[in-house]
Amino acid sequence: MELKIPHKDWLDGRGIDPSLAEKFGLHTVLMHGKNWLAVPYVEHGRTVNHKYRVTSDKSAQMMDQGAPLTLLNHDCLLDDSLASTPLIIVEGEWDLLVTMSAGKRRVVSVPNGAPKGTSDDQELTEGARYAWYWRHEALLSQVKQVILAVDNDEPGKALAADLCRLFGPERCLFVEYPDLCKDPNDVVRLYSHQRLIEMLDAAKPYPVKGLYEVDDFPEQPAYTKYGTGIIELDELFQIVLRTFTVVTGYAGQGKTSFLMWILAGLIKRGVHVTVASFETDIKPIFIRKLRAAILGAGEYAQHDPEQLKWADMMIRKHLAIISHSPNDDDEALGIEDVLDLGRASVVRNGTRLLLIDPWNEIDHKRGRDESETDYTGRAIRMIKRFAKQNDVAVWVIAHPSKPAPGFGKAKLPGLYDISGSANWANKADYGLVFQIKSRDYWTSTIACTKVRMGLPGRMGQIVVQFDPRKSSYSFYHGDDFEDAA
Repeated sequence: MELKIPHKDWLDGRGIDPSLAEKFGLHTVLMHGKNWLAVPYVEHGRTVNHKYRVTSDKSAQMMDQGAPLTLLNHDCLLDDSLASTPLIIVEGEWDLLVTMSAGKRRVVSVPNGAPKGTSDDQELTEGARYAWYWRHEALLSQVKQVILAVDNDEPGKALAADLCRLFGPERCLFVEYPDLCKDPNDVVRLYSHQRLIEMLDAAKPYPVKGLYEVDDFPEQPAYTKYGTGIIELDELFQIVLRTFTVVTGYAGQGKTSFLMWILAGLIKRGVHVTVASFETDIKPIFIRKLRAAILGAGEYAQHDPEQLKWADMMIRKHLAIISHSPNDDDEALGIEDVLDLGRASVVRNGTRLLLIDPWNEIDHKRGRDESETDYTGRAIRMIKRFAKQNDVAVWVIAHPSKPAPGFGKAKLPGLYDISGSANWANKADYGLVFQIKSRDYWTSTIACTKVRMGLPGRMGQIVVQFDPRKSSYSFYHGDDFEDAA
């Protein structure tokens, strides 16, 4: 079998080494009164098919009738000396030969070009187009890296997408063609063999969702935090943006007054807060308590008109409310609704704290087969994603299960005591527990039971004292207190 000079010249004009082509088995065949350039498809040293082409007529192509479709240059997969090098996949025999002429030996070509569009699962696994993949699956499964150097056009992109699904994106790399090039042959024709080598060597990994390199992550700014106003409390926790805080405690333990004091401190500093309030009536109770905390006065005290005007102005300017419809109890909000409204408040108002109070009053829309634990975990993931993406602190008030009757003085609850799921303890960035210590002295224990590693603060507890005349808290310097259970 001989490779005629016209075919040698044609190959040389495409950047393909004629002597390499002869070693590869290319030869000239006279059929139907024309000279056809024949390319053998070899498996395990045996020719199983040919592709024939009239070089002067691109449409004049054919293969051996009834022969199997196989990879061109299949036997490079059997060469143990190439096992550690990536497998290059191209879209045609001339792209393969020009790549080999550039010095790359572990390269194969698909036998039947590219599809018009990406294939569905059945076409990938059962269709004729990718029968070659399943024919060679045992060998291809051993390939550690695959460089997809198929054509840079729409069919080629569909082929690359199909191959990426077959091989898995974790094994695939893609190339970036230089200007005016859509395939390896163009790169050599317009630039050089060296430029083709450089392009292939610079192939980049396909992105795998959830798997990244360290340089894929942007540098994060230092955590922005707002103090509570009590130095001893600030050592345990503060209001930290991009974090998720769970606050718990039995009913009637003064959590609402404490949270009003926290909100008032932020509002007085000009920090916008959004409160998803479902348990405390906004008017008159919520506003009355917040106004008193802002003014540092008793809840039912008579306020100076000018001070009252200032406090109400601050509330209107720095507070947004998320609530169920006041006119229709059936229009309950789910966690997705609350976060969507919170995001709107971030954009419109620049809110920095979203407080959800309480968790059990949200309309919890679980999936048909979703357990309460699975739902809670999914909801917390949404909350934490919201906090990070919007540079917001999110606090959720979640009630613990009631202590057993007759238990005596209730022990300090923990995050694992919250109704519904241990996700509260496992996924929280901060965990706070609030419980009255002495009603006679207006003292309460605040315990920080969870601080995620790397965040400011520490675990511990202090006793604070509430002054109802000022609606404010201060550190209690009294006797020692009991340790948290």
